[in-house]
Amino acid sequence: MILAAVCLLAVGASAQLGPSGVISPDGNNVQFSHDFAHGIKLIGPSGVVSTAGNLQLTAGQARLHNAVRSKRSAVFGPSGIVMPDGRNVQFTPAEADNIVTVGPSGVVRKDGNNIQLDGHGVPITKRSLPMGVFGYSGIVMPDGRNVQFTREQAENIILVGPSGVVTRDGKNIQLNDQGVPRARRSAVFGPSGIVMPDGRNVQFTPAEADNIVTVGPSGVVRKDGNNIQLDGHGVPITKRSLQRGVFGYSGIVMPDGRNVQFTREQAENILLVGPSGVVTKDGKNIQLNDQGVPAN
Repeated sequence: MILAAVCLLAVGASAQLGPSGVISPDGNNVQFSHDFAHGIKLIGPSGVVSTAGNLQLTAGQARLHNAVRSKRSAVFGPSGIVMPDGRNVQFTPAEADNIVTVGPSGVVRKDGNNIQLDGHGVPITKRSLPMGVFGYSGIVMPDGRNVQFTREQAENIILVGPSGVVTRDGKNIQLNDQGVPRARRSAVFGPSGIVMPDGRNVQFTPAEADNIVTVGPSGVVRKDGNNIQLDGHGVPITKRSLQRGVFGYSGIVMPDGRNVQFTREQAENILLVGPSGVVTKDGKNIQLNDQGVPAN
């Protein structure tokens, strides 16, 4: 009976792993018990899921079963993973039962937390994701693209840290877990309050809520006529939140995007640029308004 089972395995489609046992590369064949064989639910590339327990293949058995000759590839199956280095990761019964299907690029799971596999069949985690590199002259993106900064953007950077960038204009940049600028989330403006992009919750008073007629994607109509305009992130535009100019030592980027270039004499006349004004050598200091441009 055992011999017949082994012969069947040798000629079957899955010649190295079948419903009654395993043929190993070293010749030490494994015969399944009656309970294990009758409890088999699924045979996959890395092992067998059975009601009597899971069987995980060794690296050699998995490569033989899958005809995988490259040691660089992992074998991800319904009962575990044989890693490229030969380590064997065994799933718990709950983990194995959570798997719907395993494909060449990923794993679909019942709980919706699907797994993406890299080019070697290994699960991609936050640690294994390619990171961007943020420098003073540009960003090398995770996909390899190179984003070059303009001279003004580069000169605006004071310090680059592992989680963020400090800028001269005060508009600091938060980096995400891939080392690239974090996308600013949009606010949610409703009739009873605002959920801000940073997660803060601004609750309206009954009078404020009653004053709202309608909320649209670009603004809020109010009964008293003091309508509110929303910016591109759904946040009310105030004098403070209006786009500011950037006053530098060689010129000004105006709020409307125009670039005003200083002459050599004007640039050399500047001693210090601060958030509210400019100190000059000739004593004719410049006061900046709330938009960061000269007040007069």
